[in-house]
Amino acid sequence: QIPTVCSPVKTIGREIGPLISEITLCVKYLPKVSFMMMRLLGFDEDTVDRKGPNDITSQSDSTPKSDPSFAINAQVEGLRLFLIDPVLGIHLPIAVSSLSSLKLSASKLCESLSGLQIKEFDSPPSDLHVAMEASFWADHFKLGTTRSWEPLLEPFNCFLMYEKSMSRGQGH
Repeated sequence: QIPTVCSPVKTIGREIGPLISEITLCVKYLPKVSFMMMRLLGFDEDTVDRKGPNDITSQSDSTPKSDPSFAINAQVEGLRLFLIDPVLGIHLPIAVSSLSSLKLSASKLCESLSGLQIKEFDSPPSDLHVAMEASFWADHFKLGTTRSWEPLLEPFNCFLMYEKSMSRGQGH
């Protein structure tokens, strides 16, 4: 018997759950969809060029604007995203990405609320805090004689944290 040096604590499966939401995107329409999504997320016509979402220009206002406050907690389960290519009117699958679970938490308060009394080791409310935990995988469609789905990214669990703080490096 060969000794095991390192073994995973948890085996990750490809189970996505009993309820699945499927979204199908066509490669031909991705630039238009991304432009519309940026408009939905609050970018106005001055910041998003009409040619597409790749050209984002800075606003010419000289008036200082305070960052908006927000706090979000979200949990998504059972999401599958298909990418297809319309070739000669036939939709050929390119790839599929599956998200079995996603937990997201993000918060940042505006500068006007940053005058609140905070404890010694707490971070100021104007700091940006983001934490995300996800479990996902991706497959691609292999054309040729087999015409089958092949793994592109094996099932993967991740935990990401991001923080943007003005008090970093000042002993806080």
